[in-house]
This record gives sequence, C-alpha cells and structure tokens, in this order.
Amino acid sequence: MHVEKTNEKPERTGMKPFNWGDISRFRGEMMGIAILLVILRHVHYPIHDMSHGLWRCGAVGTEMFLFFSGMGCWFSWTRRPQLRRFLTRRYIRIYPIWLVVASIVFTNLYLNDKGYARNIPELLCEILFNYSYWSKGNWTFWFVPAIMMIYMFAPGYITLIHRNPRWKWIPAAVLLWCFVVEHVPPIHDAVGHLYRFWIGTFTFLLGINSAELVQSKHSLGKFSLIWVPLLLVASFFVCYEAHQRGIHPTPWFLHRALYLPLMFALVMTLTKALSITPGLFNRILRFIGGISLEIYLVHVELIYRPLHRICHGYWNNVLAVTLISVALAWLLHKILSQITKHIPA
Repeated sequence: MHVEKTNEKPERTGMKPFNWGDISRFRGEMMGIAILLVILRHVHYPIHDMSHGLWRCGAVGTEMFLFFSGMGCWFSWTRRPQLRRFLTRRYIRIYPIWLVVASIVFTNLYLNDKGYARNIPELLCEILFNYSYWSKGNWTFWFVPAIMMIYMFAPGYITLIHRNPRWKWIPAAVLLWCFVVEHVPPIHDAVGHLYRFWIGTFTFLLGINSAELVQSKHSLGKFSLIWVPLLLVASFFVCYEAHQRGIHPTPWFLHRALYLPLMFALVMTLTKALSITPGLFNRILRFIGGISLEIYLVHVELIYRPLHRICHGYWNNVLAVTLISVALAWLLHKILSQITKHIPA
C-alpha cells in the first residue's frame, strides 16, 4: 500500500488522449479514492438490495493499491538500487503502525476467545507477522502481511526486467501458478487459502511492468477517449452482476482477476476527472491518500465493528467510519512518524 511520495504538482490534462504519465500526477488523489472505495466495500449493505453489487465493487480499491505499490517500487529501486534502503524505508512505513493495531486487535480477540491464537506464543506470532493468515487464511488485515512479503522479491524482479525486458512475461507464470493451486489437490490443500496473495502478486507485478510507461508518459492514442470509457462501463457491469447475482467464477482467482480491467479503466478515467476537479477537493484526496495505510488498518476492526451496533443505516456508517478513521489514522501517523524519523533509512 505504500507508494513513494512525489513533489510534482498535478497538471491539468484536458481532453487529450489518455496518458500513462497522468497516473503519476494524480497518484496521491487516487490512493485516497482507493481507500474510500475499500470503506464502501467493507460497510455492510443488505444483500438483496439493488445497490449491494455496486458497493461490493469497492474491492477494486485493493487492486489499485497493489498496482500503485508495484509502480512505486519500480521508481524507488531504479532511482537508488540499494536493498537495505529499499526494504528499510518500506518496513519503517508499514511495520510500526502494523504492530500497534495488530497488538490491539489480536490481543482483544485472544482474550475473548474469538481469534486463532490458542496460547501466548501463537498470539505473539499473530502480532509479529499474522501467523493465522499464512497458516489458515485468516483475512484480518491480509493485505499488510501480503504486501510486506511481496516487497521481499520486488527488487529482484525489477532488476531482472531492467536488464532484460523480455522477462516481463513472468506475471503470466503467476496466473499459471494460480491455476495449479486451484486444480492440483496437494498444492491446493497446502496454499489454496492464500489465493488473494497469489492474484495480488500478479497485480503488483503488472504495476512494476507499467512503471516505464508512466515514466515515458506513453499515450494511449486518441481512440482511447472511446475505448477506455467503454471498458470502464463493460468491466463495471460484469463485476456488478457477479456480486449482485452471487456469481462466483471458477477457478477462484478469476473472481479477483475480474477487477483488473475495471481497475485499469477506472484509474485512466480518474486521471481525466481529477484534472478538472477543484484544487481543494484534490488536496483532501491527497491527504487521505497519504494516510491510507493507517485508515486501512483501523477502519474495520477498531471502528466499524463496534460502531455498527449503535449506528444504523449504510450511509450513516460510511460517513462515521470515514471521519473517525481519518482522524485516528492521522493521529497515529503523526505519532509514529515522530518516533521513526530518527531511524536511518
């Protein structure tokens, strides 16, 4: 979820053809939009209501985070390919807030016999690296341990494709691995519960592969003004129908893969929309995007679960969760930034 910050100010793009370079200009704003979509997804909505499938599509925000994270890693590594600095900067950004929130949540679950930990050693493993996710597929905070693991092999992959771009086909091998995990029983029994990690790795690698297009400000051509909106509408309709009708594609990873064309079309469309939105609106989104990691960690377990018992109505919950999450996330970000700023990166 971490993306390198940039001091480059957004530029107005008008109605020129869609351009990969615009993603970099509005990346902070789109990170803010991504976490708001995730909140819309996580707040419960009546399953039989016509809007159920609409808000469930907010899961595309997770794919946006993975895509931007891969892209940010490429820029960081190519600017300064030092493994210690690369990993230190990312874990300093992620691990302190993870330890704070994970300690609160997993300890509370353990004390109330609602978690996976059966004893103190297992509780410590939960707090340190979310042991139950890797061993049993516990989805609580799954994104954070997954992205920390992906960061470990990102420098190697970036170095490989930088030396020989032909290796950019490797994401296709990840999809093959997803198919193997689904249909080979021994492998499925061993690692099938990590399906979000496997397809998330695919999205992350796509972000890395796309970074050079962003750096070179590659244009999609004038015809993109037609086919990108069409792709957005078509992919949204498919995702909406899948959720609204309770369709679960087989194999399992295809359900997450459905979000990829929606994610790409949405990101490109947002580059146009954000070029004409008021500056204050963009600054608010950039602020939210800057603390999106903290918002992700606190908004469900610390805020929504206790809040929804006393706050009724979908939009009442969305508004309350968003406002409280932003305030708490900002506070945690400021406190931990002061503590970690003295750690050399």
